[in-house]
Amino acid sequence: MTEQKIKYSIILPTLNSVKYLPTCVETIISQDYSDYELIISNNCSDDGTAEYLETLRSNSQVKIIRPEKRLPLGEHWDFAISHAQGEWVYGIGSDDGVLPYFFILLDILTDIADKKNLNIIKSNRV
Repeated sequence: MTEQKIKYSIILPTLNSVKYLPTCVETIISQDYSDYELIISNNCSDDGTAEYLETLRSNSQVKIIRPEKRLPLGEHWDFAISHAQGEWVYGIGSDDGVLPYFFILLDILTDIADKKNLNIIKSNRV
């Protein structure tokens, strides 16, 4: 039996953002949608971020990773993306959030992209 691939990998690299991170994470995990993984990469934070992330370990859709040493921003994104297993990858900043219709819209856009054989979807900021 082959395992079905996750549709979305949501990449959330973070560094010392415990002030904003819980709100960002909540906007994602509170939605009524399950075909995703949320990959949170803690870039060696020292502000309580690691302790907050420990509270998320029981959520099977949340994958918490950490590089061995603090990485420059671009390398940290690459590190986090390298852990993605979804068909589509979405990046979000730790001081951002998603709207309640996020996954509904993402499904519509990725279905269109699949039909048109597109690999990238870009949009302007909300």
